[in-house]
Amino acid sequence: DQRERTYSTVKTKSTSASINNLKPGTVYVFQIRAFTAAGYGNYSPRLDVATLEEATGKMFE
Repeated sequence: DQRERTYSTVKTKSTSASINNLKPGTVYVFQIRAFTAAGYGNYSPRLDVATLEEATGKMFE
């Protein structure tokens, strides 16, 4: 598999996060897990999200 892969971790005390500057025509995979005094929880199920292809600005060809 020759696809580019990048992994990022976001640590926050918030219950929400904004993901910005995504690339057009790209699939992103999200998983979430909590950390408490008892340690890390299990990861959530994968959420695969695809961004739309970049617009050409042309309505018709």
